[in-house]
Amino acid sequence: STTSSPTMPSLPFYNDTNTVTSFADGLRSLASHDHPVFVPRTVDENLLYTIGLGLISCPGQSCGGPNGSRFAASMNNISFVLPTSFSILQAQQLGKKGVFTTDFPDNPPLQFDYTAQNISTALSSPVKDTRVK
Repeated sequence: STTSSPTMPSLPFYNDTNTVTSFADGLRSLASHDHPVFVPRTVDENLLYTIGLGLISCPGQSCGGPNGSRFAASMNNISFVLPTSFSILQAQQLGKKGVFTTDFPDNPPLQFDYTAQNISTALSSPVKDTRVK
C-alpha cells in the first residue's frame, strides 16, 4: 500500500491585487426585495481584538517550539480549542450546555502598546478555551 500527499491548491502571490479584486467583486449577497437584509445603523458594542502568537506547554512530551513548547495562535490571548462532544453549531441548535461559553472578551486581557516590538510576557501563554461572542 502506498500513500500519497494531498493535492495542494495553487494560491496567488501575496501581492496579487488583481486576484483579490476579482474575488472581492464576485462576493454577492442573497439580499433582495423579497429577502431584505437589515444592517444595524448604530454601534451597540465596542470590541478590540488582538491577534497573537504564543507558546503552549506540552506536558509529558517535548514539542518543537522554544523550550519544548509549541506555537499557538490566539485572539485576545485565547487559543481556540475544538469541542470534543458536539460541534458549536450543533450544540447551539440542540441547546447542549458545557460545549462552549459565550464570554469571549471584548478586549485583550492587558492594555499595551499594540505596535511595540516587545509586549508583556503575561501575553506569551494563551489560554486554551472554547469561548465565542
